[in-house]
Amino acid sequence: LKQEYENFVKKTREDIDRIIKSEQADGLEITEWIREGKPVKEVMAVVKEEKIDLIVMSAHEEGRLEH
Repeated sequence: LKQEYENFVKKTREDIDRIIKSEQADGLEITEWIREGKPVKEVMAVVKEEKIDLIVMSAHEEGRLEH
């Protein structure tokens, strides 16, 4: 199970890196935070740390990135 999780994390990281590079190539400025833990707790921590006042999240379909 541990190896499966590590493979999942590695593949997801590769997907995120590919998406970020593509968007940056189009001129989009991206700041990323990758954290492990309870999603609500981690999102709220970043919101407070970075003084974020708006988050837009898509939840149409669930794939690796959404999980």
